[in-house]
Amino acid sequence: KAVVSTQSTGTYGAGVWLEDCTSCPAGKGVGAGAGSQESDCHWKPCQGGEFLDENVGCSSCESGFFSEGGTTVSCTPCEANSYSSARAASCTECPSGRTVGAGEGRQEIDCKSSSNTNEAEEEVDHSLDSDSDEEKGRDGENGKD
Repeated sequence: KAVVSTQSTGTYGAGVWLEDCTSCPAGKGVGAGAGSQESDCHWKPCQGGEFLDENVGCSSCESGFFSEGGTTVSCTPCEANSYSSARAASCTECPSGRTVGAGEGRQEIDCKSSSNTNEAEEEVDHSLDSDSDEEKGRDGENGKD
């Protein structure tokens, strides 16, 4: 048997023999010499596109969200005018002239032409303007009568 003064990385134990050490559960680790019991084992940092769920370890981000990895406990929604697929470490900007709401872009096709959005807004504005004109006309007529 080899005598060791500290356990190797990812193992815990109170013994002085390397064979007395126990490996941390899958996905968990502990620094060399820092663990004497299983509760000393902590989740390892996640990869990009994953977040740390304290109950199960690393989990994948959904489409429209991203994570740079590490020990972050949730994924971040993509900003407006950007999109991402599942397990994304970053978001991709929509092509010029196309838009999508924050966290709503899951693929490039979700980015809609901003001219379509402006046309819809203009239609709403016109209907409001015509209502306002009618009201002004009635007010004018009522004021004259």
